[in-house]
Amino acid sequence: FYKFHKKCIKELLRVSKIICYNFQIVTGSKEAFFRLIGDFSKEIKDILIWDKGYGQPAMNQKVTNACYEFILVLESNGNKGRMIRNATFERGTFDNILRIGRPKKITKEHNAVFPIKLAKEIIKNFSSKGDVVLDPFIGLGTVAVASKQLNRNYIGFEINKEYVEIAQKRLSQ
Repeated sequence: FYKFHKKCIKELLRVSKIICYNFQIVTGSKEAFFRLIGDFSKEIKDILIWDKGYGQPAMNQKVTNACYEFILVLESNGNKGRMIRNATFERGTFDNILRIGRPKKITKEHNAVFPIKLAKEIIKNFSSKGDVVLDPFIGLGTVAVASKQLNRNYIGFEINKEYVEIAQKRLSQ
């Protein structure tokens, strides 16, 4: 898990100006997340919190419900500090806590759907019209749909054929 995400982030840094990388800490990802924070401490400009409004009951006893997820904002431009050179928002207009509730399920096969409102907030604050938005885990295509609605181009990767078909259908609508 750790090696996979480290390799993915490195490759995204190689091909992208800016990365917004969504991450939820669950039992199997906790250690990997904190290792990645250390590995990419120079590239991480901020950590956004997606406040989902409520969490589903944890899988185990004595584990808190996950009401939020992290979105790491990374750039590989070498500047220190928190300034995000490729951000498009103006001073004082974008908070690092995004209070956007969990979306309704689009399909019973996919439980981790990204809300279109959240995708739009990130896309409009970290890209410009005509830019290319890359989603390495496109799932049901929410980021692609949001990109299209905001006049951005998009590229996405998905290994689940059923998800690809759903994403294509959503984009055609």
